[in-house]
Amino acid sequence: MNYYERSFCVLIITGMLLTGCSGQKKIQSVNSSYDPGAVWRDESGEVINAHGGGVLYMKGTWYWFGEKRGKRASEGVNVYSSKDLNHWKYENLALSPLQDTMSDIANGCLMERPKVIYNAKTKKYVMWFHLELSGQGYKAARAGVAVSDKVTGPYQFLKSFRPNNNMSRDMTLFVDDDGKAYQIYSSRENYDLRIVQLSDDYTAATTKDKLLFSEHREAPAIFKYNKKYYLITSGCTGWAPNKAGIHAADSLFGEWVSMGNPLHGIGADSTYGGQPAFILPVAGKRSSFIFIADKWNPENLKDSRYFWLPIEFRDGMPFIDSPFPSTARQIINTTPVHSFQLADSAFLLDGKPFQIISGEMHYPRVPREAWRDRMRKAKAMGLNTIGTYVFWNLHEPQKGKYDFSGNNDIAAFVKTAQEEGLWVILRPSPYVCAEWEFGGYPYWLQNIKGLEVRSKEPQYLQAYKNYIMQVGKQLAPLQVNHGGNILMVQVENEYGAYGSDREYLDINRKLFIEAGFDGWLYTCDPEPFLAKGNLPGKLFTSINGLDKPARIKELIKQNNEGRGPYFVAEWYPAWFDWWGTQHHKVPAEKYTPGLDSVLSAGMSVNMYMFHGGTTRDFMNGANYTDQTPYEPQISSYDYDAPLDEAGNPTHKFMEFRKVIQKSLPAGYTLPEVPAAKPTITIPVISFVTTTSLFDVLPGAKTNATPLTFEDLNQAYGFVLYRTTIDGGSEGALKIKDLRDYGIVFINGKRVGVLDRRLKQDSVWLRLPNGKCQLDILVENLGRINYGPYLLKNKKGITETVSFNGKELNGWQMFPLPFNEIESVPLKNSSSSSDVPVLKKGTFNLQAVGDTYLDLSNWGKGVVWVNGHNLGRYWSIGPQQTLYIPVEWLKKGENEMIVLELLKPEQSQLQAIEKPILDQINKTKF
Repeated sequence: MNYYERSFCVLIITGMLLTGCSGQKKIQSVNSSYDPGAVWRDESGEVINAHGGGVLYMKGTWYWFGEKRGKRASEGVNVYSSKDLNHWKYENLALSPLQDTMSDIANGCLMERPKVIYNAKTKKYVMWFHLELSGQGYKAARAGVAVSDKVTGPYQFLKSFRPNNNMSRDMTLFVDDDGKAYQIYSSRENYDLRIVQLSDDYTAATTKDKLLFSEHREAPAIFKYNKKYYLITSGCTGWAPNKAGIHAADSLFGEWVSMGNPLHGIGADSTYGGQPAFILPVAGKRSSFIFIADKWNPENLKDSRYFWLPIEFRDGMPFIDSPFPSTARQIINTTPVHSFQLADSAFLLDGKPFQIISGEMHYPRVPREAWRDRMRKAKAMGLNTIGTYVFWNLHEPQKGKYDFSGNNDIAAFVKTAQEEGLWVILRPSPYVCAEWEFGGYPYWLQNIKGLEVRSKEPQYLQAYKNYIMQVGKQLAPLQVNHGGNILMVQVENEYGAYGSDREYLDINRKLFIEAGFDGWLYTCDPEPFLAKGNLPGKLFTSINGLDKPARIKELIKQNNEGRGPYFVAEWYPAWFDWWGTQHHKVPAEKYTPGLDSVLSAGMSVNMYMFHGGTTRDFMNGANYTDQTPYEPQISSYDYDAPLDEAGNPTHKFMEFRKVIQKSLPAGYTLPEVPAAKPTITIPVISFVTTTSLFDVLPGAKTNATPLTFEDLNQAYGFVLYRTTIDGGSEGALKIKDLRDYGIVFINGKRVGVLDRRLKQDSVWLRLPNGKCQLDILVENLGRINYGPYLLKNKKGITETVSFNGKELNGWQMFPLPFNEIESVPLKNSSSSSDVPVLKKGTFNLQAVGDTYLDLSNWGKGVVWVNGHNLGRYWSIGPQQTLYIPVEWLKKGENEMIVLELLKPEQSQLQAIEKPILDQINKTKF
């Protein structure tokens, strides 16, 4: 047996209490033994399945409650009983998910970290657990409560809620000496750890709720010794083990002081491969405590195991020693480190040929709460890898201000993929194209005089370095050679279509290495530009847009020192859309032969896109060349991909699945294809508040000539330009280089619309007598994301405005970024029918589901639901609906705000069951 007793030991084995022992005496049992981290079986021989749980002592018996896990799914809460903490009898499923789909604990929910306490006043056993509603992930993270008259149950589910409206994730319960009970829980995406006092019956949270500390910790486990409280927690690294930490306080609501890592010896920096679950005070032994930890197996959660280790005190501090002798370092199951190598014709994972079958999916285009759902569907189609870009303008929206939180938490996205058994291909680039605003570059780069993107210009390289170092901090530890799941990292992106400077490419390579990306780095380019965009011998070469194996081999060998492996880094199953043109939709049957030929040849592929999602928050890009007009992309990034915009499998999904199945190992069975998600309709959404845009203008900035968005330090949205002009005449108002869409008003009346797509730059005005107020509302429709005009991407009125050939001066600029719609004061206005308006309304839902807002009778604008920007709409099409994901709706009252630019008289909306993405309207707007 590999468990060594230190100082005092608190496990009771075969009736013998092992306490007060010193030295390193090995614990043995004449009947059986418990080996920390090994399989632990109950009395019937079944593996104990009680994860993230806790132990309750009642009348001479210990009861162990824990989550029952299937290989992937959660199946309720198990309870076991024991007289000696070694031999455990399975009692029953104490709390089960329900068949009732309207219940908060409907099948498919997760009941994690269950803890049970006994209320002596009510004679009830009370269970609390971290609940995730079925299919909703962490968005719905909350506390669940159930009660029973018997310790083994069955428990009756009472309710779920968020304590004082705080997210409730990993949690534990604690009953103090005075009988008062508390929940300690992780909140705000695990950034905060909080405590709340429970009601007298232990079934509700009181308002006595306090933030303990904000250190991005989870898995709390608490105990009290000598009138002092100790709290052991874990870092947040997904399934990967990490270093535990301990805080101490003199009172539960007092100041908690960090005191380092209470674990010592071999494997202490990874919590011996586990994660805290519970601290068990041993009944009748006031100074005896057991540290209980889970040893997670993300590939088969049912096979996750346990550590039960004694806590001793040294120099007044809790001390947990390693269960492993110094000679057994190799048996510690910390994060497994895989090898990933390139052979002449194949990738090698742990020395064996590995075919990458990848699909692209971008974290900002999918609600964070839906990442896991989409990844599981990727596996159901046969994918083993997810590809994603990393978007500079999301993570550094203003110079030196970084954001990796919420939906921008790229590390959490990668870790979620690892939890779902998927590898990742990472594409920080930093230029991404991707039909994304400015190709991923932050707007403020254009404010640095002389800066030139994708070049050796020093200011660009410095800004680039600052950013990529931050990306490295987030993601370099998640590479496969460090125990993560990132197989390869892409440097630059289709650079051969832009330039051919190999010294610049090598600078990129060195920056990535300096940022910690020390695994395999690669480039990708389409066939015509492959030779210009690679760096043979230093960056592995891949190709885009080709599915002819012989040609792929020929080109890769020519550009990769005569060898493979062969990787199609972007294989396109369809295409994207832009405003005013037909929706792209191509039958699956056109693509299946090419996919089959590549996979049958053993080549690797990344499908662009597997799931497109939606481009929200003004983040769409645009195309423009000397031969083609300005083409801003629509909000829907459906892409006619295998998984549609809402994440439902399509006919293309099923056909690609059949092809992929042929290339999988014999006997491998793909997961079942999930059914399409339920949708709802909303018959009528009425608006109770209509506010003129002119009534919510912020303070103006003044200048003799118009200032661009960049001059105003504004990234996206709108700017209203205002000046006065002498009336009593008529003539042409000309705006030089309008970027991109302008609505012209004279004295508050709309007199014209200018559209860059149509190369419109002037409107004929007939001015009334006297001084006239000229307003021009300018919308940034998306910066160019591809081609030679990346550095000609300023927005707003970028040059001059003239009337009858005379330049107009004396301008006021009103920034309208609409990045925080909740802060805009909305109230009813008495306004002209020509004025853009903000409309606010509410709608009530008895049940939630995906739905599509039908805007086909409206003009042009933006919609927010419950504070979430859904994207742009425009009656010209082809997109006539906006997708509302179920994750952003709630039962009861929901709020909607619409910015309507052209048809302020519209007063009602409805939501329908299916999208309209293929309807073109010929209109003057």
